[in-house]
Amino acid sequence: MSLQADARMALLDGTPSDTRPWRILRGACLPARYVFVIWAHLGLVLLYAMRVNLSVAAEKMQVQFGWSDPEKGFVLSSFFIGYMLGQLPGGWIATRYGGKWVFGAKLRRRKIHFWIKTT
Repeated sequence: MSLQADARMALLDGTPSDTRPWRILRGACLPARYVFVIWAHLGLVLLYAMRVNLSVAAEKMQVQFGWSDPEKGFVLSSFFIGYMLGQLPGGWIATRYGGKWVFGAKLRRRKIHFWIKTT
């Protein structure tokens, strides 16, 4: 009997639904919370890497565009202030629709933006 059939039978038996938290991820059975934690961790690593990348790239951008130290500081401050102000609407939307949807949308938007910039 398949895993899905077992889950359906568990519901018909009157077994509580919290006893079947398994999801299939490419043939391996993992609890849904583990799958979420894995994707959330990878997503946070990506977002953090992109945020740190700007600080590292600012040095070369300063040389390439001929920025002075105050100009480089203005560019970095603008980015981080924009990042900070984006937290307020993001938090409101997360309370309204749920954090996983906001997190997923942010990741998708960053990935698309990064892909467009690199092509």
